[in-house]
Amino acid sequence: MGEDMFENIKKISCPKCNGTGFVTEPVSIGKTLREMRLRAGWTLRQLADALDVSSSYLHDVEKGHRRIRNDRFAAAMEYLSQELCVELTR
Repeated sequence: MGEDMFENIKKISCPKCNGTGFVTEPVSIGKTLREMRLRAGWTLRQLADALDVSSSYLHDVEKGHRRIRNDRFAAAMEYLSQELCVELTR
């Protein structure tokens, strides 16, 4: 298996991931993710299902015990920010 197997995967540029594809400050990212999830009124299970990950994995991310890929974090922020925008327009 070579590097070419990843050629079709879009690389997300993030100054905090140092080119690894993972954010390097898991505690602050997890805290942000949890705060956004709660503000949007989503349960841990709902967000985990939307991101196609387990609830236990997402819980560990929120607690800073595991890292989350940039693309998953971006997707979570997109889902949650859309929900917050809907709430603001009601």
